[in-house]
Amino acid sequence: GNIFKNCYRELIGLEAYGATGVVEDVTVTGNVLMASELAGYHQGGSVGPALLVGGSTSLGTVRNCTVTGNTIQVRDNVASSIYRGIDITGGTSNPVEDCLVSNNMVYTPSGAGIWAGALGQVTRNCKVSDNTIYGANAAASGTASAITLRNATGFTVQDNKVRGSAHVYA
Repeated sequence: GNIFKNCYRELIGLEAYGATGVVEDVTVTGNVLMASELAGYHQGGSVGPALLVGGSTSLGTVRNCTVTGNTIQVRDNVASSIYRGIDITGGTSNPVEDCLVSNNMVYTPSGAGIWAGALGQVTRNCKVSDNTIYGANAAASGTASAITLRNATGFTVQDNKVRGSAHVYA
């Protein structure tokens, strides 16, 4: 039942810090995240995502986390932005694994509504189900999808809804 509005960088981050850092068995549920893409709301020019599970520079481990029943609204879309709703990204040496992202509502991100994995970073054995992505706007790069999997393995993606999306791919 928390409300997060116009925070710097991520509004909620489950990010293991350092080589031995661990985020494990954490549940994020029932929150409202209202993010703005305007530069004044972002520390050092870093943009989002609204909710981060893992972290692209993290060497630690993130596993067995649940993200469910959250509402994410991304406002003030900036044409050059790739602000994501929910980002599940493994660290440079350790993956994010065994996480559930379910029953969330994501409104109007310019980047992917839900993003998993990245170049050189593996995300594995996660389930993305029963989420709804509304009125999403395609990123300037034209590569964003409503749901994007990159370097992801052992994933289940089922029963998600994409409504009114301008993404290049669903």
